[in-house]
Amino acid sequence: MSELLLRSAGTDHAVQLPDSPLSTGRASPPRSWRVPPAWLLTAFLGAVYLVIAPASPDLAAASYRSYLFGRFGFLLWDNSWYGGHHLPAYSLLAPALGDALAGRVASNLADFDVLAERDSDTITRLAALLAEGRPIVVPQLDQDVQDLLGLARVAEYLFQ
Repeated sequence: MSELLLRSAGTDHAVQLPDSPLSTGRASPPRSWRVPPAWLLTAFLGAVYLVIAPASPDLAAASYRSYLFGRFGFLLWDNSWYGGHHLPAYSLLAPALGDALAGRVASNLADFDVLAERDSDTITRLAALLAEGRPIVVPQLDQDVQDLLGLARVAEYLFQ
């Protein structure tokens, strides 16, 4: 038992308080009180967001702000988006990163398109050279076997 001393109008009063099971360590809190760690909840919600992958409603605004940064640099205000808006409240880094990465991403996509077209032309040329049938298309296997479906196609062709 704990004792609490109260002073009222110059008079001391002692009040006996029963010990709490939580404060004495004699009992653990009920399971319903236990909360998972914040990082676990954050990781779970992040994974759910990635699985659902909702479309970003702010993509147009982010693209516009990246364009503004690429054309004019850092700005405080722009009158051209819905009658004007202040830019630093959105983000200081996102427009700069968006402008810097946009060219690289577009270049990579263009390179990928060229490679895909070249591969398609090569497959067509090989198919013309093979009198027996179409060539088996197996995705690139780098270091480890990554594509079991491609290997199954090869096995089916070789061991019919």
